[in-house]
Amino acid sequence: MSNETKLSGLGAAVPTLRDNDGVIDVRAHQRLTAVLAGQGCEIVLVSGTTGGGKGLRHEERVQLARASFVLPVIVGVPRTITDVELDDFAPHARAVLIAFGDDVPVDDAVAMSARARARGMELIAYHHLSHYPAMPASWYEPLARVGISVKNSDTDPVRLEAMRSAGLDVFIAATDRLGDVGKWGAGVLSGIASTHFPDVRLAALGDLAALERLQQWERSTMDRTQTLTDEARRLIGE
Repeated sequence: MSNETKLSGLGAAVPTLRDNDGVIDVRAHQRLTAVLAGQGCEIVLVSGTTGGGKGLRHEERVQLARASFVLPVIVGVPRTITDVELDDFAPHARAVLIAFGDDVPVDDAVAMSARARARGMELIAYHHLSHYPAMPASWYEPLARVGISVKNSDTDPVRLEAMRSAGLDVFIAATDRLGDVGKWGAGVLSGIASTHFPDVRLAALGDLAALERLQQWERSTMDRTQTLTDEARRLIGE
């Protein structure tokens, strides 16, 4: 996969929507992705942190990827994913998102990237200090050399600058750093974008009023995942 085909742009990490029986609500995800596409969203991430990816079964991840086909799909998967499971995603996903930290060698990420690329997908490495060990700085250049992008939920501008200086393509996830997308980012992959995409787009363009609205939402929201789920239902008219 060449650098020209790498994913980039403004994307939303969506919550997982279920019906009253607890089953993945495929139609709701189809509608949500269509609404986001109409707002100018360019990528959708399913089965990430916002989507409760750790608690999903493989079959549910495949359902989510298939239901979101209107936009290029990134699907969050565990490091233990098998080749057969990767094959299941290949018709539906442009990339897999996997969390990596200092508990494994960088060669693990490089090998995973090769497995994904063999199936026409790319690997995006997830750096999220609230949930996973920090990705060592020594990883940045090796990841960049093989074309692995990073989703970074960190608010530290020094670490972002180091990633970018090493040649990494970085998707900004932290709301406080949205204004830095033009400087550091390959784009945005943000949970709040799933229901507040217009303001996320404006904030990424430097609109301080939009950024303040997003920050106020975060300050006033206790259970973000549940609130985003409720807001997503309203967004699609349910």
